[in-house]
Amino acid sequence: MRRGGTADGLGSRFRRPAAAARGGSPGSGSPGKGAAGAGQGPRRRSEIGEVIFEFWPAGRYVKVSAMHPRTLTEVSIVGDATRSQSELEELALQKLRYVLARQPR
Repeated sequence: MRRGGTADGLGSRFRRPAAAARGGSPGSGSPGKGAAGAGQGPRRRSEIGEVIFEFWPAGRYVKVSAMHPRTLTEVSIVGDATRSQSELEELALQKLRYVLARQPR
């Protein structure tokens, strides 16, 4: 039995970037590129500057990565897929703020 409402079984709430759906690495569609390129998530301005988010659904959970391009700092969280995108973004942003505050200047 197929779960969710889409052909990939992930449901309509979160969708994989096109590169991941083709079997490539997360991000650009070619191995080893990471978050650079076409698969970048939504960008958001905050008090720490620009932050890039990526969402990777995995069954009942979603991995959320938040990257601060200016310092090249990236953090990840795993959250419940039933939570809203804004709640998951806020949690990842809190962790990113924490990590940036602990870094030596």
